[in-house]
Amino acid sequence: MGAASGVKRTRVGYCGGTKPYPTYRKVCSDKEWSDWAEAVQVDYDASEISYSDLVALFFKSHEPGMCGGKRQYMSAIFTHTPEQMAVAGEVFAVEKEKRKGRLGTAVETATDFYSAELYHQKWLLQRKSDWFKACGLTDGDQLLDSQAACKVNAFAAGHLSARALVDELDRLCQSGQMESDVWSSLRTKLRFEGCEGDD
Repeated sequence: MGAASGVKRTRVGYCGGTKPYPTYRKVCSDKEWSDWAEAVQVDYDASEISYSDLVALFFKSHEPGMCGGKRQYMSAIFTHTPEQMAVAGEVFAVEKEKRKGRLGTAVETATDFYSAELYHQKWLLQRKSDWFKACGLTDGDQLLDSQAACKVNAFAAGHLSARALVDELDRLCQSGQMESDVWSSLRTKLRFEGCEGDD
């Protein structure tokens, strides 16, 4: 999701359950937290990407026909407003018809969202410590709010081309949402000095 234009931040965590303060260990092994699902929370700019487009992207980004097993790993869309519920239902109906009824996704009203432990956040970016540092991040908590980290993680996962990443980071720098020295450091670490032919 972080690769999509208009998506500002993503964070992984838990949604859909009732007992407060789920953790990975609790959700995996304790019946009291078995109603929580692993989820991705997406902050986006509705003037750049619509909720309908986000829901369509959700269906393209995983195999929603796979269901069963633990609720923890369910395919689900958690909505926050009646309007989101209606839009998700419309996109769901189109997807269900395309897949001849084989769709295991649930559309539910969101409960509180709890961010997952930091070692789950931007997992690929955290494995590239020089990129992490080049993003101007000094600790894991900043992974949750950094737009640059969102885009660099999408690049690390292979979901964003070098040209698209450069464009996104240029935009952040020009709008004052990222310091120019951070962008300079990222360009060097990612070897984007010229950026010709790197799509």
